Amino acid sequence: MAITEIQGIIKDPSKLKDIFGSTPILIDDIPVDVLLNETPIYSSDITKHKVEAGLDVTDNRNRRPVGLILECIFTDPDFSLGNVVGSLLSGENPLAQQTWQEKKGALEALDLANKAIDVVTPLDTYESMMITSIQPTVDVSKSRAFFFKIEFEEIRVVSSDVVAVDDSLVPQKLKEKADPAAKKKTGKLKNAGKKAAGAASPKSESVLSKLLSKLGI
Repeated sequence: MAITEIQGIIKDPSKLKDIFGSTPILIDDIPVDVLLNETPIYSSDITKHKVEAGLDVTDNRNRRPVGLILECIFTDPDFSLGNVVGSLLSGENPLAQQTWQEKKGALEALDLANKAIDVVTPLDTYESMMITSIQPTVDVSKSRAFFFKIEFEEIRVVSSDVVAVDDSLVPQKLKEKADPAAKKKTGKLKNAGKKAAGAASPKSESVLSKLLSKLGI
């Protein structure tokens, strides 16, 4: 949609709602003035090997992270488009009053931040998304707006549980494998025990006494 076509719409907010929807389009907290196209991508990987007839095939399909492609426009406040869309449901948004250059700069900063964000559109709310690419689609030097295509991919967040294990139930070999220092310490204790036992052995004292007596000592 060209800028000249947008200018005829912004004077009638109700018409704007009918065309662009009543839900503000937000990339994190950056309002999008015009959403030209929205393409969610739901896909899966299917294993290539043959599956024996009658077996459960559940594990042969693995869902990929959700993808999303948006074609958008950032405009200047003098078009009033950002003001109308930004105030429909989200209330006052300082970014809605900025120029398209400032909103473009905010989007580029968001891209460099490398963080998971939410993307809100009239169709859905996409959570835990990361920007994969931003592509200008119109020569910005020839327009008073920023036309661009932006792509996202879902980040899957998982959590792990830590279970306490009774130390007495862990075999000694596993302890030594996890902590080599424990093995050295155990070996030293064993050798010390052997030396102590040898020093106190009556048999060793008897042999020494016989040897000394033969030598006349």
